[in-house]
Amino acid sequence: MDTEPAASQFPPNFLAFLEENHIDVDVYNVQKDLPRYVRILRFSQKSACEVCELVQQIRTDAKCDVSEVDGVPGFLRIANQDTKLSQLRAYVAGDIIGMDVSSGIAALSLSVEPGDNVLDLCCAPGAKLLLLAELLAIDAGVSHGTVTGVDISPHRIATCRSLIKKHAGSNKGFVRLYAQDGTTFNCRAPRAKWWDPAEIREVQLEHPERKGRRRTMLDKPWFAPKLLSTNYACSGSDLYDRVLVDAECTHDGSLAHVQKYERWGWEHLDTQVVNNNRSQSVPILQSQLLENGWRML
Repeated sequence: MDTEPAASQFPPNFLAFLEENHIDVDVYNVQKDLPRYVRILRFSQKSACEVCELVQQIRTDAKCDVSEVDGVPGFLRIANQDTKLSQLRAYVAGDIIGMDVSSGIAALSLSVEPGDNVLDLCCAPGAKLLLLAELLAIDAGVSHGTVTGVDISPHRIATCRSLIKKHAGSNKGFVRLYAQDGTTFNCRAPRAKWWDPAEIREVQLEHPERKGRRRTMLDKPWFAPKLLSTNYACSGSDLYDRVLVDAECTHDGSLAHVQKYERWGWEHLDTQVVNNNRSQSVPILQSQLLENGWRML
């Protein structure tokens, strides 16, 4: 039996919001045909044969079509958006993670190269951060570049840490996280040769007064490997080589996100999207994040 289109259940205020912004309400009625996306972890290390076998395995587990996404290396399109990741052997084995393809495009567009110092100003929940760490390590063996992730929420930054610790492997050795406001974050990129104990000792001998210098709480990473959390590493003065600002949005244009209110209750769509002034406050936040990202580049 056909179900009632989701758009017909929208609260009046949200319908008025769509009309005011010249958005056709019918676009929200195509949600049942939307796919979901996953990313193959350590994609660059896998052969074409291994990728084909992984796709076939996921196709078997998901019981629907699974295909590679053209132009976005390592991403797979699963035709059925209701597919649970936990039912996929590849997810359980740590070979894939859920990641929207648009987030992947944002990260890949930076053209990160080994040795770059990369700043992700809105890093939670961490999927882009993980991808950036992988890109730094490609063809480098051991990368001396870094990824610095920033998020204002300690809870969300803890999610990033869990993802990095679970999936980054040796790449987590050059990832540091800060629980700070991305609009005012001003910690510079790690100092050159932060990874070299000999260089650190030489600087300490030349400037013994710096050895015991205490850092402010704003200088101190919320999470970082030992070498990236030293006074030496955190005393850099250079800006970042790449900056990613995938800023917070209102989500009213996300078909998959709006669909969740069918479970949560349409009244929450009214209060969380329309009546809390997000359409006015979010663009201001986006502008502030972009401005600070530019300052740090």
